[in-house]
Amino acid sequence: LSTVLKKYKTIPESILAAIVFQSLWGLAYLRHEKRVHRDIKPQNILCDSKGNVKLTDFGISRALEDSMNMCMTVCGTFKYMSPERLNSEPYSYPSDIWSLGLVIFECATGEYPYPES
Repeated sequence: LSTVLKKYKTIPESILAAIVFQSLWGLAYLRHEKRVHRDIKPQNILCDSKGNVKLTDFGISRALEDSMNMCMTVCGTFKYMSPERLNSEPYSYPSDIWSLGLVIFECATGEYPYPES
């Protein structure tokens, strides 16, 4: 996905919708497996020429004992971290959704939603 963004700057809504749909299915599967990815970003979302989407780089993903457990460690790509992760607060599955939301915004507009310092 990052290569597509570099080349085209934005992704048309119909294509982005398909990418988001498949990415959400991937995150739903991770939740079913009680795993938090913790590094959702364009570089970790692969798309092929047939429209297939895969989440990759599970190097810092974490298994949770049950759906109520939380993570505490700060790891991943700072730019795509959820507010609770940035504040060193407990987090779980919703933090991956936040990260995906930032990716979606960036794909739709061609810009990261917050000023980068």
